[in-house]
Amino acid sequence: MNLFTNRVFLATALFVGTLVAGSVSITKNRQLEMMDDMAEDYFYLAGNLYFFGKFYPNDTVPFVKRPPGYTFFIYSVLKVWGGMPEVGTVFKSAQEADRVNKRSYKAVYWAQLLLLAISAAALFLWLANHIRLRYALIAAILYGTNPYMIILCGLLHYELVHAFCLVMGCFLLDWAIREPEITWWKLAIAGVFWGLATLLRPISLLLPGFVLLLFVAKYYWQWKLILKLTGIFTLAMILTIAPYTYRNYAITGRFIPINAQGSMAIWGSTVLKFERTPNHYKWWAVWYSEGLPLFQKITNQAEFTYHSRVANIFLMEEKFKEAAIENLKEKPGVYLSNIFTNFLTLQLDINSVYIKIYQFIQKRGNKFQKHWFAIGDKQEFSDSKAADSFGFFSALMALLSLGGIVLGIRNKDNFLLVPGAVYLCVCFAHTITYMDMMYYYMKVPFLFIFSAFFLHKLDIMKIQVPNLKWNISTIIMGIVLLYSLKLTAEIIM
Repeated sequence: MNLFTNRVFLATALFVGTLVAGSVSITKNRQLEMMDDMAEDYFYLAGNLYFFGKFYPNDTVPFVKRPPGYTFFIYSVLKVWGGMPEVGTVFKSAQEADRVNKRSYKAVYWAQLLLLAISAAALFLWLANHIRLRYALIAAILYGTNPYMIILCGLLHYELVHAFCLVMGCFLLDWAIREPEITWWKLAIAGVFWGLATLLRPISLLLPGFVLLLFVAKYYWQWKLILKLTGIFTLAMILTIAPYTYRNYAITGRFIPINAQGSMAIWGSTVLKFERTPNHYKWWAVWYSEGLPLFQKITNQAEFTYHSRVANIFLMEEKFKEAAIENLKEKPGVYLSNIFTNFLTLQLDINSVYIKIYQFIQKRGNKFQKHWFAIGDKQEFSDSKAADSFGFFSALMALLSLGGIVLGIRNKDNFLLVPGAVYLCVCFAHTITYMDMMYYYMKVPFLFIFSAFFLHKLDIMKIQVPNLKWNISTIIMGIVLLYSLKLTAEIIM
C-alpha cells in the first residue's frame, strides 16, 4: 500500500469511525436540542426561510440581527430531508407537533455529525503533510470522537458547523500556501471558503489582517509579494460576502457586512468585571443589571420582546455604542480587566457543563433548567464527575498545545503559520469584544493540532523514559487517547 493509498484508507476509516461514535449518541440518547432557547433563534429563522422565503415574516422590519450562515445550513438540511409539513398543517395534538419537531431536529443532528466526520478526515489529511502519521491520526481520532464534539452534534446552535469551518478553512489555506510557488487560484478558493465561514460567524472578518502577518512571517519583507497574496485572499473573501452585504444595504440603506450586533458585544465587556466562569452565562448579569433598563429607556417599552429587539436594532446599536464609550471613559479598568480575563479563560477553560447536562437528561423525567447557567449557581443537579474529567483532559491538551507552540516558534516551523494565524484571529476577536459560555468550542480543534505537533517534535527528539524503550511522546499519546476514549464511552454509551 503506497503512501497516498494508506492515507486515503486511514481518512476513510476516521470518517466511518466518527460517524459510528456519533450515531450511538444520536440514536440512543436525548440531545441538548434548543437548551430551553439558549440555542437562540436560528431554527426559528430557518423555519421562516423554509415556509415564507425570508428570515422574518414582518415585511416592514428589515432583518439584520443574525449572520445568515447557520440559518441557511438548517434550511438546506430541512430542504434535503423533505419531512417538513405543509404551511397551514393542523396537528391533532401537541404531541404530534412535537414529534415532527423532533424529527426535524434529528435531521440537523445527522447533518452536523456528517460535518464532524468530514472535518476529522480532513484534519488527518492536513496534519499528515506536516507531522508523523501516527500523531496526525491520533489528533484526528481525538477531535472526531471526544465527547464534547459528539455532544455538540445534538445542539441546534452553530458551534459544530463553525468548528467544521475552522478545520476546513485551515486545511484549504495550508493547501494554498504549502508549495514554494503559491498558485493564485488555490489562494482564491481558500478565500472563498473563509468568506462562507464569515457568513456563519463574522469574527473572521479580521482574518485578512492575520493572513497578512502570516505572509510577512513566510516571506519576511518581500512587500510586493506579501501584499499581492494578501490581496488575492482578501478579494476572494470580499466577493463571497458582497452579495449578502448588498442585500443588507438594499433593505436598510446602511453598510452592514454581515449583521448588526457589534456594539452590544463590546458594551458587554465594559459593564462589570468578570471572573473566569466558563460554565455560566455572563450575558444575563450585564443584561438584567444595565442592558434591560437601557433598552426600556431607548424604546419606551416596559417589556423586552423579540420583535422589539429586531425592530429597534439600529437604535439599540447606536445607544449601546454610546454607553460603551461612556463606560470606557468612566471605568476603563473594567474593560481592561475583562479583555485579560477573556483571553485567559479561552486558553485555560472549557464549558464542560454541557457534558454534565447531557448525562443528566438521559434519565427519564430529568429536564434541562436554564437557571443552571446563572452566575453563582453551583450546578449541583448531578453528581457526575465526567464533566470534571473532561475539564482535566482539556487542561492537559492545553499544556501540550503550549509546548507545541513554544517548540514551533523556537524552530521557526512554517506549519504553525496557518493554525497560528487562524487561532490568533478568533482569540483576538473574542478578547477585544466579548467572551461567554458558548464560545469555548473554537479552541477545541487547535488543542489537538498543537498537541499533535508537540508530540511529533518530542518524537523527533527521541526523549525516552528511563528503563523503557518507548519515547515519552508515544507514552503520552497512548495515555491521552485511552483517556479520551474512556470518557467518550462513559458519557455517550
